[in-house]
Amino acid sequence: MTDTTTPTTRRTARLIVPELAERPIIGGGCCGTAAAELVADSVGQIPGVRSVTCDDVAGIVGIEFDGDPSVASMASTVIDSLGYPVTAVEA
Repeated sequence: MTDTTTPTTRRTARLIVPELAERPIIGGGCCGTAAAELVADSVGQIPGVRSVTCDDVAGIVGIEFDGDPSVASMASTVIDSLGYPVTAVEA
């Protein structure tokens, strides 16, 4: 049987987020949370996102996603809403 499904286009994007390097922890004391973990978990919930990497030392979020190039814009909006402004998107 021949597979007639349309192949999914994989895309990648790098989002530059300097605040990740400046503020790697959200909260403080015993209740601090790693910002990179929160960002990765939040971006990972976007439909089509396959993987998320967060380098809080360099301030870079990398995403791999299927199809729709607007996923990078959605990821930027999600990260911004967490209080970590995205300064550039490299797709």
